[in-house]
Amino acid sequence: MIRWSFHTAEELGGSAQRGKLAVYHGGGYKQDLVGGNSSALELINELRENGWLDRGTRVALIDFSLYNANLNLFCIVRLVQHSTLLLLY
Repeated sequence: MIRWSFHTAEELGGSAQRGKLAVYHGGGYKQDLVGGNSSALELINELRENGWLDRGTRVALIDFSLYNANLNLFCIVRLVQHSTLLLLY
């Protein structure tokens, strides 16, 4: 996947996400946060430095999965941050 380019919902395998402010139709820009915490923080800082995450960012969706080995159970989580990314500042 080419970085810094728009992808449709079909390309991303995305689905619509209803929020308090709007409905987001699954397309957009994607960055996988791979590796450990320090690697993920480096990627987030790179996004901020290149202007992809700033006070004008409308929404950020963070998807991840958790696995409980005792129950053999996966849990898929989606965090939605609307409006500004004050958590990153």
